[in-house]
Amino acid sequence: MENIMRIVFMVMLLSTAVISQSCTSPTTRCDCFQLDGKTIINCRYKNLTAIPTFTNTNQVYDEIRFTSFEETGTCQPFAGCNNIRQIGAKAFANLKVKKIDLLNNPVTLIDNYAFEGLAPEIESISLEGDGSNGMPDQALAALDEQLKTLHLEKYGDTSIDAPIVFPFPYLESLTIKKWKNLKSINADIFGVMKDLKELKLIALRNITILPVPAIQKFLKLTSLDIMDIGITSIDGDSFTPMSLLKDIKIRNNIHLNTIDQRTFSGVTDSVEFLEIDNNNLNNKLSLEFLRNENWPALSHLNIGYNFNLRDLPSEIFSKTPALAYLQCQDIGLTSINKDMFSGLVSLHTLDLAYNNIRTVTAQTFKNSPSLVELRLHDQQSIDYLDIQNNAFTGIETSLETLSLQNNKLNISQFWMDLSTLTNLLVLEETQKPSCPSGKAILFNLLRSNKPKKEKPLTEPVRISMKADVPHASGTAEHLSEKVEKGASTADTSVTVISNGNINNQSRISAGSYQTLNEKGVDSRPMPSSYGHYTNDIGERPLPNAPRGATGHEYVNSGFMNSADHLPETSKNDYSEV
Repeated sequence: MENIMRIVFMVMLLSTAVISQSCTSPTTRCDCFQLDGKTIINCRYKNLTAIPTFTNTNQVYDEIRFTSFEETGTCQPFAGCNNIRQIGAKAFANLKVKKIDLLNNPVTLIDNYAFEGLAPEIESISLEGDGSNGMPDQALAALDEQLKTLHLEKYGDTSIDAPIVFPFPYLESLTIKKWKNLKSINADIFGVMKDLKELKLIALRNITILPVPAIQKFLKLTSLDIMDIGITSIDGDSFTPMSLLKDIKIRNNIHLNTIDQRTFSGVTDSVEFLEIDNNNLNNKLSLEFLRNENWPALSHLNIGYNFNLRDLPSEIFSKTPALAYLQCQDIGLTSINKDMFSGLVSLHTLDLAYNNIRTVTAQTFKNSPSLVELRLHDQQSIDYLDIQNNAFTGIETSLETLSLQNNKLNISQFWMDLSTLTNLLVLEETQKPSCPSGKAILFNLLRSNKPKKEKPLTEPVRISMKADVPHASGTAEHLSEKVEKGASTADTSVTVISNGNINNQSRISAGSYQTLNEKGVDSRPMPSSYGHYTNDIGERPLPNAPRGATGHEYVNSGFMNSADHLPETSKNDYSEV
């Protein structure tokens, strides 16, 4: 409880630090603060039912926020969410601001002159309707020369067509989201929009045919997000003219079962990030687009959660030489072999979690000599996960993290094969070695291992790692994001192997277990008081052995004699099992 109070107090201090960087608000109904060099008017949670009156402060603000965290209509009365439903003429008079965020306010009526006076400073507007009213195109048309970002959510139009207009020649980002009645988009509407770089079509479930002509209008597009719409297939040459595309997301489209092998023709030279996850791709032919053309720049690929794929065709990744991150979670795989991963010479992370894999054949990863992180946890099969002899051939010196937890392992040969992974730093698994030879393998392996490779800073996913590591309140859960690692309290029962000189600045007692059979060990639990690492070295107790261990088999002899508060910063070598 004391720790919780301290955390709350620290949050209050941080909040005060932010608020103290105050500025003059142009209205008494809202606050003003500076954050990361930006001046922001905070009108969130003010119980507003109308746009407040502003006074001229002769200052240009970066943003004014009326939004809330809650979904529209779900806010509790005591929370103070705004509920602005009408915006009258010249509602923002006297205000000079670059961005207006009105999301989570179901505005039903916007006067045609509502935004008069916002030019020339205004650059971005986010608006939300109530699902029945039409898009306020006439009001927005007054900002035709100014807008660079436009977010339109929950409008009731059945089509984007004349007389609706999008007269925004300098618009760079457009989001159309949750238009529940929208069925079609006329390409001619976007005739003047030559500079668009980002397009998001989200939660448009009545769109059953991808509006390809409209999308192809945007020749400068670099980012495309097609999420939760009603399409069942994507035809060939859908993106052909957009040779600058780098980031494509086609996600959560539950009816999408077919992607033509020529869908991405014309853009494969430029695409770096491709996410095709959480659709309903129903056979391995849906991945033929990967080997139909060369993908020289593709570094991140996510095909996860397409359960009906069931298989990966041989050499399907043979034309993706730069691929560093591959996510294949829950795609129905039952076995994996080396032919599946042929050509992945640059692969850093491979995620195969939540499949039904029963067998990992010999030399499966032979064609991925740069593999650093392998995730095979949580296989859904009730059978044993059979990791066959020499399964790790080719990645002995590259693999640093191996995730196997929540699987039943056939360990007759596994521990011997594990000893070939000379750079392994983290092992996540639920079956600890029961025989002395297994313990010796792990101990000797990790005493000699040193971290060699850092994850590229572009790595987009967060890796969760758990360990029996003492913490102020018991065990610790290791979380790794990009190259940083930290710790938070959690009750876990899996094994992590890591080397003590990793930069784990927030990790408490990293590297505290070794199979040393030390005598005369103080087995008192870690103290739970705040600042427990500020005690003298001589008073610092050694941690308990992890659950399931007998006596004091696991202990770090250097822990007591470390000249520093944290083992990571000491000169001693630490390993944990």
